[in-house]
Amino acid sequence: MAEKNRPSSYPTGQGIQHRLMAAAGLDLLVYTTLRMPAGGVDFLYGLLCLLFTALLVLFPLPLLEDKVYLVHALALATGLLAGGAAAGWACTLGILLGWLLRRLLSHRISPLPALPRSGWSPVAGVIGRVLLPLLLTLLLTGFTSGAQNRLQFTSDPFSLLTPLLLFALLHGGLYLFGAHSWRPGNPVSRQDLLSLAAFEILPLPMVLASVLSSPSIQTGSLLLLGCVAFLTAALILQAVSIQINLQRRTGEAATLLQVSEALRSTLDLDELLETIQRQVTQLLAVNNFYVALYDAEAQSISYPLAVRAGQRDQWPSRPLENRLTDRVILEKKPLIINPRAHQQVQVELAPSKVTPTAWIGVPLIASERSIGCLALFSVDESSAFTQNDLNLLLTLSGPISVAIENALLYEQAQRRAAQLETLNQISRMISASLEPQEVLDQVCRSAALFTRSSRAAVFLLDSDSDQIRLAHAHGLSPEFFRRTSSYHSAENGLTHCLQTGQPQLVSDITTAGLDQDFYANLVQEQVRAYGDFPLSTPEGQIGFLSVYFDQPHHFSSEEIELLQTFASQAAQAVSNARLYYTDLARSRDRLDAVINSVQEGILMTSPDGSILVVNEAVHRLTGLPLAELTGKNLTSLAPSILDIFGLTPAQVQDLVQALARGGYPELPKVMLKRPSGSEDQVLERSSLLVRGQDGQVAGWMMVLRDISEEFRLEQAREFITETIVHDVRSPLGAVMGAIEMAQIELDPDNPDHSIPLEALSVAHRGARRILGLVESLMDIARMESGKMELNLAPVDFQQQASAVLADFSQQAAEFSLTLLNEIPNGLPKIKADAEKLSRVLINMVDNAMKFTPEGGLISVSAEPLSEEMLVVRVSDTGPGIPAEYREQIFERFSRVPVQSTRRKGSGLGLNFCRLAVEAHGGQIFVEDRPGGGSIFSFTIPFYREN
Repeated sequence: MAEKNRPSSYPTGQGIQHRLMAAAGLDLLVYTTLRMPAGGVDFLYGLLCLLFTALLVLFPLPLLEDKVYLVHALALATGLLAGGAAAGWACTLGILLGWLLRRLLSHRISPLPALPRSGWSPVAGVIGRVLLPLLLTLLLTGFTSGAQNRLQFTSDPFSLLTPLLLFALLHGGLYLFGAHSWRPGNPVSRQDLLSLAAFEILPLPMVLASVLSSPSIQTGSLLLLGCVAFLTAALILQAVSIQINLQRRTGEAATLLQVSEALRSTLDLDELLETIQRQVTQLLAVNNFYVALYDAEAQSISYPLAVRAGQRDQWPSRPLENRLTDRVILEKKPLIINPRAHQQVQVELAPSKVTPTAWIGVPLIASERSIGCLALFSVDESSAFTQNDLNLLLTLSGPISVAIENALLYEQAQRRAAQLETLNQISRMISASLEPQEVLDQVCRSAALFTRSSRAAVFLLDSDSDQIRLAHAHGLSPEFFRRTSSYHSAENGLTHCLQTGQPQLVSDITTAGLDQDFYANLVQEQVRAYGDFPLSTPEGQIGFLSVYFDQPHHFSSEEIELLQTFASQAAQAVSNARLYYTDLARSRDRLDAVINSVQEGILMTSPDGSILVVNEAVHRLTGLPLAELTGKNLTSLAPSILDIFGLTPAQVQDLVQALARGGYPELPKVMLKRPSGSEDQVLERSSLLVRGQDGQVAGWMMVLRDISEEFRLEQAREFITETIVHDVRSPLGAVMGAIEMAQIELDPDNPDHSIPLEALSVAHRGARRILGLVESLMDIARMESGKMELNLAPVDFQQQASAVLADFSQQAAEFSLTLLNEIPNGLPKIKADAEKLSRVLINMVDNAMKFTPEGGLISVSAEPLSEEMLVVRVSDTGPGIPAEYREQIFERFSRVPVQSTRRKGSGLGLNFCRLAVEAHGGQIFVEDRPGGGSIFSFTIPFYREN
C-alpha cells in the first residue's frame, strides 16, 4: 500500500519551514538572476538540468524518515557550468514538472509512496533545500557566471574543492536541521548521520568529474552526470524496493507466526481479535481495521472489534444491508476499493463518520459457511491497497476464520453455561418462597432480567371458569393491568400459546396483524415485541408467561429454549405455591380454631416485632380489641396498651433489637393486676422464644394466664402460715425457756440426773429445730414479700464456715461421715448478713448429711469466681439430684421422691437458701459431682470499700 512509511500529512511546523526555505531560495534566485550579466545564460545546460531534475524527482530515496533526491548533485554541476541563475531556474521548474508527473503516474511506475496529502509543502521543501545551499555556495565562492566559472576551474582545478565541500555542508545541514526540528522526540541516530554523509559526499566525485570534463565534451559532461545520477537513483530505488519487499516478507512471516501462536494459545475472542488487529495493522501500516461477524439466523452484522484512527471504537449491530462488508460475506469473495475505483462504487463502506477512500476486505469462512469479514480502510487520498495486501489477508483469513469460529463456540459454551447457572440461581430464588405473590413477583422480575427486557407478566388460567387473569406484572402500568385484567381463554390471538402449547413470538407488533384492542394496549405501553411462553405442569397448563421489549426483537433458538426451560420451572414454582397456599389456608383455619379454644391468652410476633397471632383469650383477659393488636408492631403500640401487658417501650425496643440479632432478652414471669369487679384480676405473663425447624429465631410468644383464684388461695395459705407461725412461736419459746431452766437446775455430776438431762437435751434440740423451721417460714415470707432487711457487713467467710462445720462434727461422727473443710485462708472478706449466711451454710450441710450414706464424704470449699464474686461449694457422695428436679428442689416444700434419707425434711431449707442468696445478689445451683453425688454451689459478692 502506498505511503505506508510516513504520516498521511506533514506536521504544520514542517510545512511552514518548507515554505520559508522555498521563499528564501526564490528570493535569492531572483537576486542572482538580476546580478547575472547579459548573455550569461546557457540554455542548453539549463534544459538538460530541467529534464534530468524532473526524472530524478520520480525516484525518491528514503532518508531521515523523508524523501530525498539526487537533484542536488545535478544542480551543483549545472551551477558551476552554467551559473547560479540557470541552475536555479532549471532545478525549480524541473522539480515542479517532476512533481506533476509523479502525481499523475506514481501509482503505475513507483513501488514507493508517491505523494502525501500535504499540498505543495513537500515541493517547497525540496526547492528550498536545493536553491539555498546552491546559490549561497556560488555567491560565497564567486562562481556566479557560467563562462567565468569554466575559465576559473580550467585554470585552477583545485578551486572546485571549496564550493563542493561548502555545498555538501550547507545542503546536509539543512536536511539535518529540518529532521531535528520537526521530530524533537525522535533524535537523529548515528546510522542516519552516516547515511546523510554518504548522500552528500559520494556524489561529489561525479560532480567534480563532470565539471572537469566539460571543456572537452561540453554539454556531454552534464548529460553524462544526469544519466549516471538517473541510473544510480534507479538502482538505489530498486535496491530499496527489494529491501522493502524483503522486510515485508519477513514481517508477513512474523505476523503469520504470531497470529498462529495467538490462535493456538487463546480462545478469548477479544484477545484473539486484538492480536490479529495489532499484527495486521502494523504490517500494512493502516490504523483503520474492523472485524464484522455475520448472524445468519438473525440476518444481522455485529462488530466485535473496530479500530478507527488507531483508537478502538464501538459500532452497533445492524441488519444486513447493501454494503461492501455484506457483499464480501454473502459472495464469499475478497474485494479491494482504491481511490479511483471508489468513485464508481455508491456503497457505504463502514459505520464511520469519515468516508474511506480505500478499502480492502476478505471473507472469514469456516466449515464452508461465511461467518464474517475482516477489513481495513484508509481515509488518505494518496493511499491504495495492492494485490500483495490482499494475498496476505487471504493467507491469514483461513486460520483466523477457524480460530474465530472456535472462539465463538467457546464463548457460546461459556455463555450457555452462565445462562444455565443464572437459570438455576433464578429457579432456586423462585422456589425459595411459597407465598404466591412473592413467587409471581420473582418470576416476572427474573424473566425481565433474564431476557434483558423491561417488562414481564404472568397470566393464570382459572380452570373452573375458563378465564385468563393477569396475576402479576412487572414494569407495566396500572392501566395495562386494568385493561387486560381478565378475558376468556378462547379469545383468538391472546391465548395462542395455550391453544397450541408452543411459544407465541412476535418480533414486531406493527407487522404481526394483532387484535386491534390488544395492539392498542401494547402501543400505549410502548411495546414493540413480545413473547408468550406456556406455563405447563404435569397436571396441565396453568397459564403463560409474557415478556415485552421496547424495540423489535429477534428471538434466537437459544433464547427460546432457555425461556421455555425457565417457563417450565416457573410453572412448577407457581403451582407449588398455589397448592401450599391452599393447604396453608386450611391449616391456618384449623390452627386458629385450636388457638382460640385455649383459655390462655397467646400473642406471637415475628423477629421484627410484628404481631402475627392474637387469640380471643387476649381480648377476654385484657379487654383490648383484637383489631388494635393484629397486624401491628409491638414498637408502635401505645404505652397504655404495653402497660396492660406489663411492658415498657424501652423493654419492647430491647426485645425487638435482640430478636433481630437472633438473641432473646430474659423477661421473667410477672404478675399483672387489673381491677375487675369487687376483686382484682391477677394475670401471670410468661414469654418464650419461638424457633423454626432450622433452629433460627422465628419469633417471640407471650402467654397470659388467669391466676386470680390461685393468687387468692396462695394469699390465704400465706395468711394461715403466718398465723400458725406467730401462734406457735410464742409457746415454743416458752417451752425452750423452761427446758433451759430445768437443765440449769439439774446437776450434771449427779448420776440420778443423767437421764433427765439427756431427755431435756433431746427436747431442746427438737424445739430448736422446730423454732428454726418457724424462723425459716417467717424469713421466707418476708423475702418473698420484699420486707426482709439484710444487715450487710464485711464477713470472714473462712472463720464463719469453720464455726458452722465445728457444730456438725459430733453429728458427722455419729453417722460415720467424713466432713472436710477445704476453704483456704486469706480469702477476701465478703459482703453479707452473717446470720443469714450461717443459716444458708447450715441448711446446705444438713441437707448433705441427710442424704449421704455411712462412710460418705462431705466437703466444703470456696474460691474466687471473678473479681466480684466468691463461689462456695458443698459436695457430697449421696445419690445425686436428677436433672429434672435441679430447679424444683429450691421451691417451697419440694422434695425429690423415692430417695432414701435419714430423716424427712420440711422442704423449706433449700427454698430459704435460694431466697437468701438471691437477696445478697448471688445465685444458687446444683450439679453432678464427678464419681457420684451432688455439688451445691452458691455465689456471694466480695466486700468493696466503695
